[in-house]
Amino acid sequence: VFPNPSSGQYYVDFDEVLTEAIQVKVVNQVGEVVLEESYGGIQPFSFYQFNLSDQPAGIYYFEVVANGEHFSQPIILNH
Repeated sequence: VFPNPSSGQYYVDFDEVLTEAIQVKVVNQVGEVVLEESYGGIQPFSFYQFNLSDQPAGIYYFEVVANGEHFSQPIILNH
């Protein structure tokens, strides 16, 4: 996930081309989901972008579930 920290716009570059369905979440420090999206495996992709500029500054957790595996990374939002 980059840039990190960011003022709101983030990008994710996956190491491999994904063809399976994935679930993406961004969770704040108190456990509230502030972004949640799912993508089907119809089109292969390796790049994802999201925007948190409407959220307050702080630490969030970017989470991806794909092919039964879970990935999580803290991200910092500063305005």
